[in-house]
Amino acid sequence: FSWPRPPHQQRAGRDTMPELTPTLIWAQRASKVFVTFEQLGTTDVKVSLTAGLFTLSANVKDSDKSYKIENMPLWDEIDEEGSTWFQNDRAVVISLKKNKEQWWDGLTKEKSLKRFIKVDFAKWCDEDDKEYTGEDSFPGGGYDEMGGMGGMMGGMGGAGGLGGGMVPQPPPGLPPGLAGLVPTPPSVPPPAAPNGDKPMPTHEISLGGILSAAVLADAAEYAECVEDIRSACEEHGKLLHFSCPKEGEPDAGNAYLKYEQIASAVKAFEALNGRDFDGNTVKATFLSAGTLQA
Repeated sequence: FSWPRPPHQQRAGRDTMPELTPTLIWAQRASKVFVTFEQLGTTDVKVSLTAGLFTLSANVKDSDKSYKIENMPLWDEIDEEGSTWFQNDRAVVISLKKNKEQWWDGLTKEKSLKRFIKVDFAKWCDEDDKEYTGEDSFPGGGYDEMGGMGGMMGGMGGAGGLGGGMVPQPPPGLPPGLAGLVPTPPSVPPPAAPNGDKPMPTHEISLGGILSAAVLADAAEYAECVEDIRSACEEHGKLLHFSCPKEGEPDAGNAYLKYEQIASAVKAFEALNGRDFDGNTVKATFLSAGTLQA
Protein backbone atom coordinates (compact mmCIF):
# COMPACT_ATOMS: atom_id res chain seq x y z
CA PHE A 1 0.00 0.00 0.00
CA SER A 2 1.02 3.62 -0.45
CA TRP A 3 1.11 6.41 2.12
CA PRO A 4 -0.25 9.05 2.49
CA ARG A 5 -3.55 7.92 1.07
CA PRO A 6 -4.81 9.44 -2.20
CA PRO A 7 -7.46 12.17 -1.75
CA HIS A 8 -10.23 10.04 -3.29
CA GLN A 9 -9.73 7.48 -0.48
CA GLN A 10 -10.03 9.97 2.35
CA ARG A 11 -12.99 10.20 4.69
CA ALA A 12 -16.10 11.71 3.14
CA GLY A 13 -16.94 15.13 4.51
CA ARG A 14 -13.32 16.03 5.29
CA ASP A 15 -12.15 16.93 1.80
CA THR A 16 -10.55 20.19 2.96
CA MET A 17 -8.41 18.50 5.59
CA PRO A 18 -6.38 15.45 4.50
CA GLU A 19 -6.04 12.58 6.93
CA LEU A 20 -2.85 12.73 8.96
CA THR A 21 -0.71 9.74 9.84
CA PRO A 22 -0.68 9.24 13.62
CA THR A 23 2.59 8.89 15.49
CA LEU A 24 2.55 5.67 17.51
CA ILE A 25 4.74 4.85 20.50
CA TRP A 26 5.38 1.25 21.45
CA ALA A 27 6.99 -1.12 23.93
CA GLN A 28 6.80 -4.86 24.47
CA ARG A 29 6.83 -7.75 26.92
CA ALA A 30 7.34 -11.44 26.26
CA SER A 31 3.72 -12.02 25.28
CA LYS A 32 2.42 -8.50 24.60
CA VAL A 33 3.09 -5.43 22.48
CA PHE A 34 1.80 -2.06 23.75
CA VAL A 35 0.91 0.60 21.16
CA THR A 36 -0.22 4.11 22.13
CA PHE A 37 -1.54 7.02 20.07
CA GLU A 38 -1.16 10.13 22.24
CA GLN A 39 -3.78 12.71 21.29
CA LEU A 40 -6.13 14.84 23.36
CA GLY A 41 -9.86 14.59 22.70
CA THR A 42 -10.05 11.74 20.20
CA THR A 43 -13.49 10.80 18.90
CA ASP A 44 -14.88 8.19 16.49
CA VAL A 45 -11.96 5.91 17.29
CA LYS A 46 -11.74 2.63 15.40
CA VAL A 47 -9.07 -0.04 15.83
CA SER A 48 -9.05 -3.18 13.74
CA LEU A 49 -6.81 -6.05 12.71
CA THR A 50 -7.20 -8.12 9.58
CA ALA A 51 -4.71 -10.88 8.81
CA GLY A 52 -1.99 -9.16 10.83
CA LEU A 53 -2.62 -5.70 9.34
CA PHE A 54 -3.11 -2.89 11.87
CA THR A 55 -5.58 -0.06 11.25
CA LEU A 56 -6.36 2.89 13.53
CA SER A 57 -8.52 5.91 12.73
CA ALA A 58 -9.66 8.82 14.91
CA ASN A 59 -11.02 12.33 14.69
CA VAL A 60 -10.18 15.12 17.14
CA LYS A 61 -12.92 16.85 19.10
CA ASP A 62 -13.60 20.49 18.09
CA SER A 63 -11.06 20.22 15.28
CA ASP A 64 -10.87 19.40 11.57
CA LYS A 65 -8.01 16.99 12.24
CA SER A 66 -8.46 13.37 11.25
CA TYR A 67 -5.86 10.62 11.75
CA LYS A 68 -5.60 7.25 10.06
CA ILE A 69 -2.99 4.57 9.60
CA GLU A 70 -4.33 1.74 7.47
CA ASN A 71 -3.20 -1.83 6.91
CA MET A 72 0.17 -1.45 8.61
CA PRO A 73 1.83 -4.89 8.63
CA LEU A 74 2.93 -5.85 12.12
CA TRP A 75 6.39 -7.26 12.82
CA ASP A 76 5.08 -10.73 13.57
CA GLU A 77 1.85 -12.67 13.96
CA ILE A 78 -0.57 -11.84 16.77
CA ASP A 79 -3.59 -13.40 18.42
CA GLU A 80 -6.31 -11.02 17.22
CA GLU A 81 -9.01 -12.21 19.61
CA GLY A 82 -6.60 -11.97 22.56
CA SER A 83 -5.67 -8.39 21.73
CA THR A 84 -7.49 -5.48 23.38
CA TRP A 85 -7.66 -1.67 23.45
CA PHE A 86 -9.15 1.27 25.29
CA GLN A 87 -9.56 5.01 24.80
CA ASN A 88 -9.47 7.88 27.29
CA ASP A 89 -9.41 11.65 26.86
CA ARG A 90 -5.63 11.67 26.28
CA ALA A 91 -4.80 8.61 24.20
CA VAL A 92 -5.75 5.36 22.55
CA VAL A 93 -3.88 2.37 24.01
CA ILE A 94 -3.74 -1.03 22.30
CA SER A 95 -2.40 -4.29 23.74
CA LEU A 96 -1.45 -6.81 21.06
CA LYS A 97 -1.05 -10.43 22.12
CA LYS A 98 1.89 -12.13 20.40
CA ASN A 99 1.37 -15.54 18.85
CA LYS A 100 4.95 -16.42 19.80
CA GLU A 101 6.81 -15.17 22.84
CA GLN A 102 9.79 -13.76 21.01
CA TRP A 103 11.46 -10.34 20.76
CA TRP A 104 10.22 -7.93 18.09
CA ASP A 105 12.90 -5.74 16.54
CA GLY A 106 10.23 -3.22 15.56
CA LEU A 107 6.49 -2.66 15.46
CA THR A 108 6.38 -2.95 11.67
CA LYS A 109 8.68 -4.02 8.85
CA GLU A 110 7.18 -1.40 6.53
CA LYS A 111 10.06 1.07 6.05
CA SER A 112 7.84 3.92 4.87
CA LEU A 113 5.99 3.95 8.21
CA LYS A 114 8.96 3.68 10.57
CA ARG A 115 9.28 7.45 10.91
CA PHE A 116 5.85 7.42 12.56
CA ILE A 117 6.88 4.74 15.10
CA LYS A 118 8.63 5.88 18.29
CA VAL A 119 9.74 4.26 21.55
CA ASP A 120 7.47 4.42 24.60
CA PHE A 121 10.10 5.26 27.21
CA ALA A 122 7.62 4.92 30.09
CA LYS A 123 7.06 1.23 29.35
CA TRP A 124 10.27 0.19 27.58
CA CYS A 125 12.38 -2.59 29.06
CA ASP A 126 15.14 -4.87 27.82
CA GLU A 127 14.66 -8.49 26.84
CA ASP A 128 16.77 -9.56 29.84
CA ASP A 129 14.77 -7.53 32.40
CA LYS A 130 12.49 -9.37 34.81
CA GLU A 131 9.71 -6.99 33.85
CA TYR A 132 9.89 -8.26 30.27
CA THR A 133 8.80 -11.77 31.28
CA GLY A 134 6.26 -10.61 33.91
CA GLU A 135 2.81 -12.14 33.88
CA ASP A 136 0.85 -8.86 34.10
CA SER A 137 -0.93 -7.99 30.88
CA PHE A 138 -0.01 -4.34 31.33
CA PRO A 139 2.84 -2.60 33.12
CA GLY A 140 1.97 -0.09 35.82
CA GLY A 141 0.32 0.60 39.14
CA GLY A 142 -3.23 0.71 40.49
CA TYR A 143 -6.39 0.80 38.37
CA ASP A 144 -8.08 3.34 40.63
CA GLU A 145 -5.67 6.02 39.41
CA MET A 146 -7.07 5.73 35.88
CA GLY A 147 -9.83 8.11 36.86
CA GLY A 148 -12.79 5.92 35.94
CA MET A 149 -12.29 5.42 32.23
CA GLY A 150 -15.38 4.37 30.39
CA GLY A 151 -15.42 1.80 27.63
CA MET A 152 -12.26 -0.13 28.37
CA MET A 153 -10.63 -3.00 26.59
CA GLY A 154 -12.70 -5.24 24.39
CA GLY A 155 -11.75 -8.48 22.65
CA MET A 156 -11.08 -8.28 18.93
CA GLY A 157 -13.16 -10.17 16.48
CA GLY A 158 -11.51 -12.59 14.11
CA ALA A 159 -9.90 -11.45 10.88
CA GLY A 160 -13.07 -12.07 8.94
CA GLY A 161 -15.61 -10.50 11.32
CA LEU A 162 -14.40 -7.18 12.66
CA GLY A 163 -17.37 -5.33 11.25
CA GLY A 164 -15.72 -1.91 10.90
CA GLY A 165 -13.50 -2.02 13.97
CA MET A 166 -13.28 -3.31 17.52
CA VAL A 167 -15.70 -1.89 20.08
CA PRO A 168 -14.14 -1.46 23.55
CA GLN A 169 -16.04 -3.10 26.39
CA PRO A 170 -15.26 -3.73 30.08
CA PRO A 171 -13.48 -7.10 30.20
CA PRO A 172 -14.25 -9.71 32.84
CA GLY A 173 -11.72 -10.13 35.64
CA LEU A 174 -9.87 -6.87 35.01
CA PRO A 175 -6.36 -7.38 36.51
CA PRO A 176 -4.96 -4.90 39.04
CA GLY A 177 -2.12 -2.64 38.05
CA LEU A 178 -3.21 -0.49 35.11
CA ALA A 179 -2.05 3.01 36.19
CA GLY A 180 1.11 2.75 34.12
CA LEU A 181 -1.04 2.77 30.98
CA VAL A 182 -2.01 6.42 31.45
CA PRO A 183 0.14 7.96 28.73
CA THR A 184 2.30 11.00 29.18
CA PRO A 185 0.25 14.00 27.95
CA PRO A 186 1.47 15.29 24.59
CA SER A 187 2.42 18.59 26.23
CA VAL A 188 4.95 16.79 28.44
CA PRO A 189 6.82 14.38 26.11
CA PRO A 190 9.63 12.11 27.29
CA PRO A 191 13.11 13.60 27.02
CA ALA A 192 14.20 13.79 23.40
CA ALA A 193 17.45 13.59 21.54
CA PRO A 194 18.94 16.86 20.24
CA ASN A 195 17.01 16.49 16.96
CA GLY A 196 13.73 16.57 18.89
CA ASP A 197 12.81 13.00 18.03
CA LYS A 198 12.42 9.94 20.24
CA PRO A 199 15.27 7.62 19.24
CA MET A 200 15.38 3.85 19.34
CA PRO A 201 17.22 2.99 22.56
CA THR A 202 20.37 0.86 22.66
CA HIS A 203 22.80 -0.12 25.40
CA GLU A 204 25.15 2.71 24.39
CA ILE A 205 24.96 6.48 24.96
CA SER A 206 27.14 9.50 24.31
CA LEU A 207 26.93 12.59 26.53
CA GLY A 208 27.95 15.48 24.31
CA GLY A 209 29.67 18.58 25.64
CA ILE A 210 29.69 17.47 29.24
CA LEU A 211 33.24 18.72 29.92
CA SER A 212 34.33 22.27 29.13
CA ALA A 213 37.68 23.25 27.60
CA ALA A 214 38.72 24.72 30.96
CA VAL A 215 38.09 21.41 32.74
CA LEU A 216 39.95 19.46 30.07
CA ALA A 217 42.97 21.77 30.49
CA ASP A 218 43.18 21.15 34.25
CA ALA A 219 44.24 17.55 34.97
CA ALA A 220 43.10 17.58 38.61
CA GLU A 221 39.71 19.09 37.84
CA TYR A 222 39.30 16.75 34.87
CA ALA A 223 39.87 13.69 37.09
CA GLU A 224 37.40 14.97 39.69
CA CYS A 225 34.71 15.70 37.11
CA VAL A 226 35.14 12.30 35.45
CA GLU A 227 34.52 10.57 38.78
CA ASP A 228 31.41 12.71 39.34
CA ILE A 229 30.09 11.78 35.90
CA ARG A 230 30.78 8.08 36.44
CA SER A 231 28.96 8.16 39.79
CA ALA A 232 25.95 9.89 38.25
CA CYS A 233 25.81 7.32 35.44
CA GLU A 234 26.16 4.32 37.75
CA GLU A 235 23.01 5.41 39.59
CA HIS A 236 21.01 4.07 36.65
CA GLY A 237 22.55 0.62 36.24
CA LYS A 238 25.67 -1.45 35.71
CA LEU A 239 28.16 0.03 33.24
CA LEU A 240 30.12 -2.19 30.86
CA HIS A 241 32.01 0.77 29.38
CA PHE A 242 32.75 4.30 30.55
CA SER A 243 35.16 6.75 29.00
CA CYS A 244 35.79 10.51 28.81
CA PRO A 245 38.40 11.39 26.17
CA LYS A 246 41.11 13.74 27.45
CA GLU A 247 42.29 17.00 25.97
CA GLY A 248 43.91 16.37 22.60
CA GLU A 249 42.05 13.09 22.05
CA PRO A 250 39.22 12.70 19.52
CA ASP A 251 35.82 13.76 20.89
CA ALA A 252 37.34 15.36 23.99
CA GLY A 253 34.63 16.85 26.19
CA ASN A 254 32.18 13.99 25.65
CA ALA A 255 31.43 10.93 27.78
CA TYR A 256 30.61 7.46 26.45
CA LEU A 257 28.56 4.84 28.30
CA LYS A 258 27.53 1.26 27.68
CA TYR A 259 25.05 -0.33 30.07
CA GLU A 260 24.44 -3.99 30.72
CA GLN A 261 20.70 -3.45 30.26
CA ILE A 262 18.88 -1.29 27.71
CA ALA A 263 16.42 -0.31 30.45
CA SER A 264 19.33 1.22 32.39
CA ALA A 265 20.41 3.15 29.30
CA VAL A 266 16.88 4.49 28.86
CA LYS A 267 16.80 5.66 32.49
CA ALA A 268 20.17 7.33 32.09
CA PHE A 269 19.07 9.03 28.89
CA GLU A 270 15.94 10.41 30.54
CA ALA A 271 17.84 11.60 33.62
CA LEU A 272 20.90 13.10 31.91
CA ASN A 273 19.65 14.56 28.63
CA GLY A 274 19.39 18.34 29.04
CA ARG A 275 20.86 18.26 32.54
CA ASP A 276 23.25 21.01 33.62
CA PHE A 277 26.70 19.73 34.58
CA ASP A 278 29.17 22.33 35.79
CA GLY A 279 27.58 24.97 33.58
CA ASN A 280 27.29 22.71 30.49
CA THR A 281 24.02 21.38 29.08
CA VAL A 282 24.34 17.66 28.45
CA LYS A 283 23.14 16.33 25.08
CA ALA A 284 22.47 12.59 25.36
CA THR A 285 22.36 10.46 22.20
CA PHE A 286 21.83 6.73 21.76
CA LEU A 287 24.66 5.16 19.73
CA SER A 288 24.36 2.31 17.29
CA ALA A 289 24.85 -1.10 18.88
CA GLY A 290 28.50 -2.17 18.86
CA THR A 291 29.92 1.36 18.76
CA LEU A 292 31.59 0.91 22.17
CA GLN A 293 33.61 -2.05 23.41
CA ALA A 294 32.79 -3.49 26.83
